[in-house]
Amino acid sequence: QGSRSRACVYRWVSRPAQPGAHVSTGPSAALMSKLLLVLVAAVRATDFSYTEKYAAGRSDYYLRRAGAAVAGSEHQKSLAAAAVDISPDNATVAARAKSVGLPEAALKRVGQASLQVCPVSEWPEGGPGEDCPSPAGIASTELFPTPIGFAHVSQLGLKDWRQTLRHLRTSSISRFKKAYKSGQESPEDKLFTHTNNRFFKMQVTNPEEAMKNPRFWKEMYASPEYKEWAGAARQICSSYIRRMGIPLSAEEEKDMESVLWAAVYPNVKNDVVTHLYHAHQESIVSFVLFVSMPAPATPMTIADPRGTPPIEDYEWFQDLGDLGVDAEPPFHRTLEFFPGDGDIIVFPSFAIHKVPPHTGRGTRVAWPGNCHLPKRSTRKQTENPLDGWERIARWQSGFGARPQAVPAYLAAAQAALERAHKVGDPYMKLWEAQNQVVAVLQFGLHDAQAWLAAGNVSANIAVLLAAQDEGDYFADAATFWSQALKLDPSAKGALEGILQDLSPKKVPKRLAQGYRAAKPWLKWVRSWIQSPPAESEFIQFLHEDLNGAGKCSRMCPDGSQPKVQDLVIQPMFSTRVFTVPVPDADTQEEKLLQASQQILELGTQDLEFSFEPATARCWRRREAASLSGFICSTETEILFADPRGAWPERWAGSIIESSPQYATSCRSGDGDLLASEPKAPFHWHRSVSCGPGKALVFPAWLAHQVSPGGEGSARAFSITTTWERGVAGWRIPPQRPLCKPSQFDSAASYTSAGTEAALRAAETHKSDEL
Repeated sequence: QGSRSRACVYRWVSRPAQPGAHVSTGPSAALMSKLLLVLVAAVRATDFSYTEKYAAGRSDYYLRRAGAAVAGSEHQKSLAAAAVDISPDNATVAARAKSVGLPEAALKRVGQASLQVCPVSEWPEGGPGEDCPSPAGIASTELFPTPIGFAHVSQLGLKDWRQTLRHLRTSSISRFKKAYKSGQESPEDKLFTHTNNRFFKMQVTNPEEAMKNPRFWKEMYASPEYKEWAGAARQICSSYIRRMGIPLSAEEEKDMESVLWAAVYPNVKNDVVTHLYHAHQESIVSFVLFVSMPAPATPMTIADPRGTPPIEDYEWFQDLGDLGVDAEPPFHRTLEFFPGDGDIIVFPSFAIHKVPPHTGRGTRVAWPGNCHLPKRSTRKQTENPLDGWERIARWQSGFGARPQAVPAYLAAAQAALERAHKVGDPYMKLWEAQNQVVAVLQFGLHDAQAWLAAGNVSANIAVLLAAQDEGDYFADAATFWSQALKLDPSAKGALEGILQDLSPKKVPKRLAQGYRAAKPWLKWVRSWIQSPPAESEFIQFLHEDLNGAGKCSRMCPDGSQPKVQDLVIQPMFSTRVFTVPVPDADTQEEKLLQASQQILELGTQDLEFSFEPATARCWRRREAASLSGFICSTETEILFADPRGAWPERWAGSIIESSPQYATSCRSGDGDLLASEPKAPFHWHRSVSCGPGKALVFPAWLAHQVSPGGEGSARAFSITTTWERGVAGWRIPPQRPLCKPSQFDSAASYTSAGTEAALRAAETHKSDEL
């Protein structure tokens, strides 16, 4: 840490894959031979000094927020503590943290400020990450990881990858200079933000269209280097998906849509060259090829999705600059990738990422890209896959369905739609609403009322998107209504009422275009309302009962192997749950205090143990504790909510801006539905078994509940830490971005037994609250 450079020793060792595993732990011999051609030395120092230089600004962000928080609150202390963790040796930061009430004992760093990852050619044996061993005799389970992939351009099978990098660099810089020179109207036109926007608009981001009509940038789009790179880009996406065992059909891979563009970051004075935090809506996979990375390296930053909820609208913070928003504590530790020329990073399109201000001696050039699952278009309609984010989010995150949560997700979809009508750019909120609709249908699969309501929300989304020229989404609503009638033909009357509401006599001017676009679709639905059209294969999302085995043709996963064989997947930002043996009832509390001491790295004198009531059918978390847990007397399942589905409590643009998440989860009433469930696409829960003589221990911020019927078998407790002359709360244990070694069963997330069992058990449940 600090300004010292670290040596990343090239000691990658080829090792055979584990039987049935899909997560690579190192490169193959073929990759090693390619890399050896370009490695000059076995040891190379990567300059991580950017981290320390940037730390003061990040700490200032948290201290500014702490100064505006409620005086003396735990939230204020957590913000100040995050500032100290990031800049532990900065006296000014310590003084400001103390001024807002952080105790003297808390003015020390807990954990590292970030995970710094050097170029892949310099990785040590075992890859990046921290050693996070479980205490002796205690097993651990990693929940809800976010998969980040790493590769090198030499793995892509290009004819001459060095020439490809040279061409992408020189042509991109030349084109960027033209964009810069075209801004002549005012001094502001010369700023990077405006130049970058012009540069992006000068590009054709669809590779097929670009090569079909290369005149817009002939030097690039007519070149063999671009043609090769465009073909390899789709292989990056499909290999990332297949490497993890995520379902992908042959047709989806063949017709997958890719988007490519050049990003140029010059080193200029008196300007900020940066790309603010953002995600890529509707895509499934995103990636970046780092073409030219001048020293000292400017990293690419990926934020912890548990503290930067992916589904939120980060456009709200664009006017505040690079440090206008950062992760909520205790998830302030980021992944900082310091790439080398030719490195590739691959990540879920929901991952919040940015390029902090570039300070390298030279021009930084990258080629980012996104991949989209293909739409299904006919002469009359276009249907849209809505599970781009959900399909990746479900990886290793569980398959637990909660039909009783359908009303909560419908309320969230409606609330997001209402907010979309009040903002200047509704696109982000509409994507949020569409994800909640997916949760409604996946959890309410056999409920006609759920499909009817989902179609209503989707039709209103389609009206607003059509009014903004953002695409055609009416066919999705029609598909949902058709499914509702197949489940319950008596729903025709309710559907007729919905269609009537979608045909108002007077409409706001801003929505007129959308309602005009809706007319032929509403007419078409009325034409078949008495007899729904023949069933076609469902494409909006995956579910065994809709397009699973025996019910699919185009959507059947084909099991093809990844084309980029050496792509390395690292499971980042996961949450650890410990299983502690407590066989003797008389010493259970003592054993748990000792285990907590090891987990928290504190003395038992700093810990307080207390029992609490166990709950089922609603989520709980302990605001002041550091650890929570259960002691089980019989075999019981403990359910955990995905923390990436957090509801921001104090962000502008969020649906609710003050109520803590899950605060109303165990109360009933329509007003209590919002924030009672994690936001989709992070709606699937994970269960961990707890049996006789065992206890589960986990961070107190992790929302949990006992499986229905298990309340009498599981005794809940919490561990509070007092080492900060108060409570340490969620600050400890520190949340490390990556623990190693990490081994995951890539197929676990898509085992359908858990989903189906939950759905069948709840078959009698009808969503009357809809």
